[in-house]
Amino acid sequence: MFMAKWANSTLKAIGRPASYFPGKIAVSICPNFIGMIDKPDKIIAVTGTNGKTTVCNMLIDAFTSQGYNVLNNKYGSNINAGIATSLISGCNIRGKAKKPENPNGSLEKVAILEIDERSSIKVYSYMEPNMIVVTNIFRDSYKRNPHPEYIVDLINQKLPKDTKLFLDSDDLRSCTIGEEIDHITGTCKSKGNEKIFYGISANKDKCKEVKNIIQDEVFCPKCGAKLKYDYKRYHHIGRAHCTKCDFESPLPKYEIVEMNDKEIVIRINKNASTKLTEKPSEPKEQNKSYKFKAASNKITHIYDELVVIAVLAEFGFTIDKIKEMVDKFKVVSSRYKEEKYKDKSIIMQLAKGQNPIACSRVFEFINEDKGNKVVMLNLDDKFDAKAHDENMAWIYDVDYEYLNSDDIKQIVVGGVRREDHKLRLLLAGVPEEKIVTVEKEIDGPKLIKDIKNVDKIYVLYDVYTVDTAKKVKEEIKKII
Repeated sequence: MFMAKWANSTLKAIGRPASYFPGKIAVSICPNFIGMIDKPDKIIAVTGTNGKTTVCNMLIDAFTSQGYNVLNNKYGSNINAGIATSLISGCNIRGKAKKPENPNGSLEKVAILEIDERSSIKVYSYMEPNMIVVTNIFRDSYKRNPHPEYIVDLINQKLPKDTKLFLDSDDLRSCTIGEEIDHITGTCKSKGNEKIFYGISANKDKCKEVKNIIQDEVFCPKCGAKLKYDYKRYHHIGRAHCTKCDFESPLPKYEIVEMNDKEIVIRINKNASTKLTEKPSEPKEQNKSYKFKAASNKITHIYDELVVIAVLAEFGFTIDKIKEMVDKFKVVSSRYKEEKYKDKSIIMQLAKGQNPIACSRVFEFINEDKGNKVVMLNLDDKFDAKAHDENMAWIYDVDYEYLNSDDIKQIVVGGVRREDHKLRLLLAGVPEEKIVTVEKEIDGPKLIKDIKNVDKIYVLYDVYTVDTAKKVKEEIKKII
């Protein structure tokens, strides 16, 4: 503990972020460090492929607004060393929780921790969250999480049996978390966790024919027969049932029954499923519905907001109090930020290179947005761009076809892998005259043509290239 505290203080003294290294020292010296250090009474863990940061930030803002002093890793690493660093910051030299700074509250009464899916096995072995939120499970980077079933297996290995799980009923892969499935006998046995399902009901305005390249959930996770989808929202997110066995999407307790760009209506189903294969019973009392402000018009953020509301309700906050919190929700600016400059909109949008689902969601959002657009496509990974052997196969899982749209007037592709992205755009049918490539992303704005007839400029960037994206934005302003 002394060495970790010393490293934490030293890094802060020299102006360096202490998000990972102190915890790395601690778990290297003592692998059981996370289990030994003092922890808050209530721990909420958030994991999944996409949406972890957005959900965590909403929860942190909600609890903070109610006077809680929240321990979190908002500005740090989401692997085991980063979790350890966050716990170190909330304890004294002897590993005991610090005394409250707020006389009306308790300093680390609640911990809200973003946990990487792969690292969950190293965290849950030593720490048992009261609640675990699973946003979704998709294929991710080929280097780390290429197969959804593999990711679920990792999470399941050390899953604490007394932890309450929040699972998306519209994601049949997420639904298998907390279950022991025997594919040979076709049986499904719960590991004993209490499950709170959340989802969105069918809505004609939001459900349409889905033509995404990636469809990870085609066969029943239980018996292997083909799934029949009642509807899809994107990729495999929707409602489905098996054509052979009793496997089907569970009835969610927290269900959005109406939604538009300004508000969502959530029905709390009293007869909701509590197990994966449980058939819903007749409600013993009338289900009630409540209106909330919509934090975003993006379907992925609507799911994020829904599970946050579910967590707050299960934690014990009243509906009226939750509405007050939701009214203040905003999507974190490091993910999405729109700025009006003169007569144009400059939109900074995280697209997560090497993550085909995240990129496809962004491309579809741009496709459906109104107005004439230019897309600055800068998706090179900051670290892999330095090497010569990056696996670019992931771009063939991305729906670049969404960028083949008449109102997308130009696509400026920057970075080391620009020719790979150009080839994929051409295969998607984008006319070659619309595509411009440039080695240095910062030089891209100079190549924008006919800026006067453009309404919006999208600047897409990877997780670790936000600083480059900000420089690109400033260059765009110079030509407007």
